[in-house]
Amino acid sequence: MLYRNKSITLMELLIALVLMGLVVLGINSITLFSRYQLISSERRVKLQNDISFCLDHITKRGLNTIGNESIFGNNSAVLIVPNVSLALYIDSPSSSIGIRDANDYWVKYTFNSSTHQLSYCDNCRASSA
Repeated sequence: MLYRNKSITLMELLIALVLMGLVVLGINSITLFSRYQLISSERRVKLQNDISFCLDHITKRGLNTIGNESIFGNNSAVLIVPNVSLALYIDSPSSSIGIRDANDYWVKYTFNSSTHQLSYCDNCRASSA
């Protein structure tokens, strides 16, 4: 009788484990990379949407700005403090449109650099905003 040896040698087993480990590490690397890219792109999209919302709001309020700095002096319609705040003198819809009167008011956007937050003050009555 002729017996055939159908066993696996230790060298074959080690080679198979190394190849299987490389395949598992490759798949894991692709999974981690794609997960990182997904989270990173979601953060960018959220930030861009938030910034777009803020800029739309500032633009809509800025369209109602009233004043003439050659007549009323500097900082009479728009007051900008670099890296801190933006104040706009807004024409009140309840008063005569296009004419500066007592019903008009300041709106102010303030950026807090320590918390990276933009705050909004509507109907700020102070002339310095």
